[in-house]
Amino acid sequence: MAEAVRGMVGSFADLPPGASGVTRECAVSAVDAGRLLAAVLEEVIHRMDAASELPVGVAVTRGPGGVGLRFTMADSSAATQIGAVPKAVSLHGLALAPGAHGWACRVTLDGRWTP
Repeated sequence: MAEAVRGMVGSFADLPPGASGVTRECAVSAVDAGRLLAAVLEEVIHRMDAASELPVGVAVTRGPGGVGLRFTMADSSAATQIGAVPKAVSLHGLALAPGAHGWACRVTLDGRWTP
């Protein structure tokens, strides 16, 4: 899940090396692994929209029925936009499962380019 968060942010934002900020923590739960992934990514999108913050670091721990998230957040104004900013996570085709080489996920993000 941490890699999925880094991949999502890296798809649209280039953060300068050494960007850092405040630590934010929360817990996320869902009925299955795919929806848990969607909930984690939606949490990041919510924090981008509500607080203009982007994660520069993320740690994920297992919890009862979900995961605990610990983000190091930077102000989004420090980032350079390089792709469409996600506005939502689609549940269509969503997957998170263990594979032969570790965990793999598939997610579709709905976004828009805002120069």
